[in-house]
Formats: sequence, C-alpha cells, structure tokens
Amino acid sequence: MIPEKQAWTSDLHVDGTTLENALLRVVVDPKSGCITSLFDKNTKFEALAANSCGNELQAFHDKPKDYDAWISTRARWISPQSRCLRRNAWHFVR
Repeated sequence: MIPEKQAWTSDLHVDGTTLENALLRVVVDPKSGCITSLFDKNTKFEALAANSCGNELQAFHDKPKDYDAWISTRARWISPQSRCLRRNAWHFVR
C-alpha cells in the first residue's frame, strides 16, 4: 500500500481459475491458459462459443493475390473509365 493513499476495495473473488465480480465471470482453462468462458451477469450473455479460446493470438503469412493489404506508397482511387497509370503511384480500379 502506498502511504497517504486510501485502500482500494474490490468485489473480485477468485476460486481456482475462475475470476468473478458483480459484473463478469471469467473461467480460464488451467492446462492451456485459454479463457473458456466470459459471462456478462447483467445481460446473462456468454460471450465465447463453446470449446473456444477467448484469448488466442493467431498470426498469418500474408500472400496477396493482386495487392498487398498494407501499401506503404502513395495511393489514389481512379474510376473504371480511367485506366492510365502514373509513375510512382498505386492505382486501384474496381
């Protein structure tokens, strides 16, 4: 506790890998570390699908067919009627 600061209170209760307060209940799988349940008590809504991992990070190798999703050069939209290309610029045609 920091001197001259009031103690902070919380209604958080922890039972094993379940964390719960007045608003939410979170269940963590002890083997995988995945959040397997995120339950909103006010709306009675389970936010995660059954047998899912709510905190799983996935990364994918980007293999674009035509244009990369992240273009670092200048870009401007052109109309379908205009098919000319300018030097040092990307053009997108619908």
